[in-house]
Amino acid sequence: QGAWPRPVSDGPGHDQNPLPSPDGRRVVYVHRPLDDFNRSDIHLADLETGAVIHLTGTPGYHDYGPRWSPDGKWIAFICQEDGHDDLWMVKPDGEGLHQVTKLGYDIAQYAFSPDGKQIALTVIRQGSFDLFIREQDEGVVLPEIEPLGRGDQPVRLGQRAVPQRVARVRER
Repeated sequence: QGAWPRPVSDGPGHDQNPLPSPDGRRVVYVHRPLDDFNRSDIHLADLETGAVIHLTGTPGYHDYGPRWSPDGKWIAFICQEDGHDDLWMVKPDGEGLHQVTKLGYDIAQYAFSPDGKQIALTVIRQGSFDLFIREQDEGVVLPEIEPLGRGDQPVRLGQRAVPQRVARVRER
């Protein structure tokens, strides 16, 4: 026999795109507050304690597409900041927020490799969707890149661009 579903988000607002953690104890999701339609945040609900952690939340910014790293130590998401959709990461406790990409182009999709050592990125450049692979390295922001390939040709980021350390952490 089943049980009636129980609420896990704290509202008010629209909560969507839930994704359970690899261990099944937490759920990360997108929250859209009712008082700011030009905003979406990343929240995390602890299913054991009922606590909700607001991982992101900046007026005027859309954070969306959260995904867990395979080991559950990081949550990646896309943020619309500075005119482009870039990849950011944060730890489940809200610490360690940092920008992962700053390509000068929009990230359309991304996925972790099964071992979490690489991230595949679909980047929209000059009207084309291009696939990139980058090594997972906490705190690295990739500089703008030159067009290196088209369509289904994967390109390893870092072969032609030297990674730079994060110059600033986005304040929330």
